[in-house]
Amino acid sequence: MKNEKDQLKGETVSFKYIFPSDLKELHVNGAFGGVAPDGMIHMALYSERQAIPNVEKRLMNPDKTLGDQKEEEKKYEYVRIVQASLVFNDKVATSFINWLDGRIKDLEQLREQIAKIAAKKGEK
Repeated sequence: MKNEKDQLKGETVSFKYIFPSDLKELHVNGAFGGVAPDGMIHMALYSERQAIPNVEKRLMNPDKTLGDQKEEEKKYEYVRIVQASLVFNDKVATSFINWLDGRIKDLEQLREQIAKIAAKKGEK
């Protein structure tokens, strides 16, 4: 496999990454979307969790502290919170696939290395 310097033999271009002060890190559980009429791909990224009740009723103790829960009103069991909505073309989608594939391979190699280290420690 060629090293990174060998791959950069031709003309190069540099990119500087700028991180805005309000940058948010998002926890993502999944995505929903499809192909729009203009041929662009739409992907909404969401996180999911158990729904919080709309209303909760509790008993009031004689000393004015809250007692046991009496009932709650909840319309749904789970909610999906849309964290970001992305729109991109097929070339960008392919670059996402390639980038993710590389990160998955990196993770698999790391797991293999950890397993080898753990196995060696078990031999001692």
